[in-house]
Amino acid sequence: MPDHDLALALCERAGTPITATSANVSGQGSVRELAGLDPAIREAASVVLEAGETQGSESTVVDLSTETIHRRGAMADEIEAWLERRC
Repeated sequence: MPDHDLALALCERAGTPITATSANVSGQGSVRELAGLDPAIREAASVVLEAGETQGSESTVVDLSTETIHRRGAMADEIEAWLERRC
C-alpha cells in the first residue's frame, strides 16, 4: 500500500488495486518531485499529478527463476537471506 494521501485516495476512488511503473528512466535515480521528471516521460503521459515531494525507497527487483537480485531496494537484505535459505 502506498504511504501517500493522493495515491491512497486514487486507490479508494478506483475501488480496485492499481499497479504502476516508476516514473524514471531505467538505471537512473527515483523521481521524488515533478521538477525531476524526464520531459519525455511527462510528454508521453496521459495525466501527470502534482502531489509534492514523495518519500520511500525503490523496490527490490528479483528474478526468481535465477534467484538473482537485479536491483537492491527496500528489504533487499531480507530478500537475499530468504533466497539463501531456499538453496
